[in-house]
Formats: sequence, structure tokens, C-alpha cells
Amino acid sequence: MQVDSKQSLIAAIIFSVMAVFAMMTGPVYVGALIEHLEFDFGQASLIVSLEYLGIALASLCAAFWMHRVSWKTAAVFAAAVVIVGNFLSVTAT
Repeated sequence: MQVDSKQSLIAAIIFSVMAVFAMMTGPVYVGALIEHLEFDFGQASLIVSLEYLGIALASLCAAFWMHRVSWKTAAVFAAAVVIVGNFLSVTAT
């Protein structure tokens, strides 16, 4: 697939929206951790900070493998990791 194709542009927009959504919901996530799971502010902030660190590290690592792996395969794998991770987070006690 061409980098400048319509499908590539749509995929880039979708993944950009997902990344921004993750960043914008951080304060809500902190509030939920404090209110519902009785974390203190420092603990909740640390969890969100680690999530942002993971996003940054994933972006840096992508620079090394993005030319070796199909972006469709990477996108499906990344979406699966996010879905499974969120499911595990929701079911954690």
C-alpha cells in the first residue's frame, strides 16, 4: 500500500485520534482511581504517568521495526494488546 494513499491517511487519522483520546482521558482515569479504588493522588498519577511512558516507548521502538512489519499487522496487534490490557485492568481486584 502506498504511504500517501487514502487508506493510509484514514489509518493515520484513526490511530492519532486513539492516541489523543488516551491522553485526554488521563484526568478522568485519575479521578476514577481515586474515587472508586481508593488510590491516593500520587498512586493514581503514577499509573497514568506510566501509561504515557509506555506510549512514548512504543513510539520510539516503532522507529526500529516499522519498515520491517506491515502496518496492518502492527495495527491489529496493537489494538489487540490494548483491548486485552484494558480487559485485564477492568477485571483486576
